[in-house]
Amino acid sequence: MYCNYSIGYVAGTAGQGWVASRKAFDALESFQQGRPSKEAMVSQFAEKAGHNRGIKVYWQEQYDVQRILQQGREHTWKRVSDFLKSFFK
Repeated sequence: MYCNYSIGYVAGTAGQGWVASRKAFDALESFQQGRPSKEAMVSQFAEKAGHNRGIKVYWQEQYDVQRILQQGREHTWKRVSDFLKSFFK
């Protein structure tokens, strides 16, 4: 089950949605079995648990990137503003 949890986690941290991930996991299972099939429910639960954790990490990283970009924009605007104000002193 560690493998199933891990693959769900990887899909989540990559920002993949659960439905697309589920279809990809079933496609791999079908390929491995040589016929259309789905994974066992216990495997699906482990993948879903990993995905839930991974998607939280993904969105936290997205938030952090946006926060850093905003800080950069504010810093740049302050520098430009201070430079322009220096002309009118």
